[in-house]
Amino acid sequence: FPRGTRVAALSIVVGWSLSGSVIAVVPRALAAIGAPELAGLAVFVLIGAGVSAQPFARRLAPLRAILAGALILPVGAAIIAVGVALGEPVMVLVGAGIGGVSTHGYGYLGGLALVARDAETRARAVSGYFLVAYVGFSLPSMAVGVTADSFGMSAAFVGLAAVLAVGATAVVALTRRSPR
Repeated sequence: FPRGTRVAALSIVVGWSLSGSVIAVVPRALAAIGAPELAGLAVFVLIGAGVSAQPFARRLAPLRAILAGALILPVGAAIIAVGVALGEPVMVLVGAGIGGVSTHGYGYLGGLALVARDAETRARAVSGYFLVAYVGFSLPSMAVGVTADSFGMSAAFVGLAAVLAVGATAVVALTRRSPR
């Protein structure tokens, strides 16, 4: 990664950890709480909310968009965790929507704009950005699935929310140290 783009890499890893978990594990969680028919809607809400937020994210400087995404992310993850724990599918959907605004809206576009700003390093930086994005998308969702199998859905999503809160805090700290 070119200098000054670590925050984008961390942001997309943390953000897409939630996205991957919503796509891969939330359908099982919804089935476990008696709402399997909402699995497709959860994915639609995640991505649809993110795409709907993109025009607003484009108006911000890249670091500000990344910061906004990092501040919103733990809220979405926590609402999903509470919804799973209480057996409230509407809360899961609301959390997925908030998570989508964070991950596919602000965090994604802010990070992409940050890594693509230098024409000389753009191809390498964007390739690296998507490489870490898919690592973030896949490995944490597998960990959430294994945790759900071993300790239950509630524990898996509470653990995910806690890890994402730590990751989002690190992103916020990096945005504060990055040159504007």
